[in-house]
Amino acid sequence: MDETDLRKHLEEAGSRIGTRGLLVRVVAPLLHPPGRPWCDGTIAAGHEHFAVTGVRDFLGGLAGAMGNLERAPLLVTAIPSGHLHELGALLVSALTANLGWRTVRLGASVPVTELAGAARELKSRALALSVVQPEDDRDLPREWERLRAPMPPEVSFIFGGAAAPAY
Repeated sequence: MDETDLRKHLEEAGSRIGTRGLLVRVVAPLLHPPGRPWCDGTIAAGHEHFAVTGVRDFLGGLAGAMGNLERAPLLVTAIPSGHLHELGALLVSALTANLGWRTVRLGASVPVTELAGAARELKSRALALSVVQPEDDRDLPREWERLRAPMPPEVSFIFGGAAAPAY
């Protein structure tokens, strides 16, 4: 539980294998499956929360540092209303920024009308939504349909996260 040490290890890994390698080979495996070490008693809940917060802060810095090109296409990332886990969306933002896109992160539990409004206002080329859990939200499929209806057809949608296949 040493924030400086965690950041140092992430930065060193990025130096050795590059930003994309860091994100795909180090950070992504940390996110999957979420909570398992805590559930089986390998680490305490406080350790998991510390790690999640440290990785979230690190990813937010990466996404912001790389994605500021004025003419680059824009990706909006968000977590739908009622859903809270944002690390997957931050990972996508950082990866996309590494590929030369600008990113805007709306955060967790964003109502569908706000997602659509922000994507339209920002003239987003793509909207990425992340859903980790639960896998049985009966409202989510309808919400996704309501989100698509007002969007221009050229806006691409990306749905991901551990629970996405359930929808």
